[in-house]
Amino acid sequence: MSHVRWLAPSPLWDDLVGKPAGFRAPALLRFAGDDFIPQYQAALAEKPRQLRGFVARPETWREPAAGIDATPKPSQGPLRLYQPVHGRFYLVAASLACRVPGLPEHTVDVAKGEVVAFVLRRLTVTVDPKTKAETETGEWAWVARPDGSTGWVKAAGTALVTDEEQLPMFGTTFSDGGVLKRRLFAGLVPASRREAYSNGREMEAVVPAPAPGSLDDPRVIEFQRTVLDPWTEMKSWYDREKGVAARRSSALAAAEQSGGLMLLDFHDFLRDAIRPVWDVMAGTAARAGLSTPHKALYDALGGVGLYDRTASARATLIDAMKHAAAFRAQVEAGSIGGSYVARVVIGDPRAPGTPPPITGAPDPAVDEAALRTLLERLPAPGETPEVGVRRLKKLVMDALAGMGAAKPALPEQLPSRAPSTAGEDWFVVRCVYLRPHCGKKSPPLVSDRSERFRLTSFFEPEAPARHLRVALPVDTSPATLRKYNRNVAFMLSDQLRKQMSRAASLKGLMEGEVGNEEGGLDFAVICSFSIPIITICALILLMIIVSLLNIIFWWLPFFRICFPVPKMK
Repeated sequence: MSHVRWLAPSPLWDDLVGKPAGFRAPALLRFAGDDFIPQYQAALAEKPRQLRGFVARPETWREPAAGIDATPKPSQGPLRLYQPVHGRFYLVAASLACRVPGLPEHTVDVAKGEVVAFVLRRLTVTVDPKTKAETETGEWAWVARPDGSTGWVKAAGTALVTDEEQLPMFGTTFSDGGVLKRRLFAGLVPASRREAYSNGREMEAVVPAPAPGSLDDPRVIEFQRTVLDPWTEMKSWYDREKGVAARRSSALAAAEQSGGLMLLDFHDFLRDAIRPVWDVMAGTAARAGLSTPHKALYDALGGVGLYDRTASARATLIDAMKHAAAFRAQVEAGSIGGSYVARVVIGDPRAPGTPPPITGAPDPAVDEAALRTLLERLPAPGETPEVGVRRLKKLVMDALAGMGAAKPALPEQLPSRAPSTAGEDWFVVRCVYLRPHCGKKSPPLVSDRSERFRLTSFFEPEAPARHLRVALPVDTSPATLRKYNRNVAFMLSDQLRKQMSRAASLKGLMEGEVGNEEGGLDFAVICSFSIPIITICALILLMIIVSLLNIIFWWLPFFRICFPVPKMK
């Protein structure tokens, strides 16, 4: 399943390239009104680019805001998701795309039990009291176990936690303006469950951590999903396409674009998971200080390369990764900065129709042979080479074994708009794609995290207010008032009561004739539609009974009853 990846909604790709969350993270869409689903469907049906106007942004009831073009103001604070009672609804939206040129949508086979959902995660944050700088200390998953217990369990980034609650998503098909049909998945963020999430207790995970460098290590699974499988699949595809002269040029351009993304993922993986090797790549450490497994991985990456005729030098796989990182924005936008070093991942440095490299340059076939050696499968004992582990994966597993147990993988912290307040937690969402019929060969595909946000309480003072309209009765006769529901009342303050008393008649009020405020006692009033008849009857009966008791027993206070108390002499 590594050829599939979660991306931001396809109508927003042009706007999200180079942004903090980027086009690889789900987007949060904000809608005002109970008809948020028709609004969402209408935007996709009429003009999908209209979704850019629904992207969630920090807002208050004084300064409502939504859309990519909305510029957050300091007075609006961080991104907060309000509750449905405030008239706000939020959808998390993402595209499930195949990692091939054009990024077409992947088809979810519901008949085979495939599931598309999303999970809500909590980020614990500590704040420096002096500098107000934030530091994320963990990512937690909300679990609902079979015994009925719920709470937060420590999560490891893009790995699902046992019994983690998965919230449903629905798919909507739309046209991108041409004949191509695309599909977008969305789910309602449960903003109204803020109290349950905030009061949830922290629980221990029920599954022991996998051994470092094992096949169950989440870092190994991440490498297989984001780097190795896309790499081998792309090279196999290009080897088939380059044999057809009519398709070689377009195939090379597509491989160059996909190769740049793969190199960027490989670079980020080494930076986050195998830091010693990355430090040597970056020039901040020496090769001599590497351990034996790390040195073997570094030498293997440096042994694969191509001859760059423009620079008259040999570019290795390490150079290609550094180049992709230096031009990160161009790589994510579909270009690699005018260089073809990304072709190192396919072992073909020649441009279509050009002669071989200059005399004396390394033979391109040598680099392709080294590449095939790096990606070949190592036969397992008693098994055929087709089921063995690839040499590059074995090198990575050995290098990870010396890095210790996997730590909770926290993605790069997004810049905050305002310092967090002690006691408040941040939340993010991640999309999940499950293929249970594939077993362990296809682990859950978990997306990058969304932009982080906070959930507001029911009594949030900065929350937007719904537009409420209460129709007061026109006919105020007792017969009409009796038709209305009981126990509905309006409270009037003393000041408002005095102002209302100045209006002698509707005609005079329309002509601007108002009286003076009445004097007397100051008190507020409660205007009720009607009083139940049983209440009136009970009050009359109570008054009669009290009067009768007063008539019969009025003489009791005049008598004094004494009781003799014996004393000891």
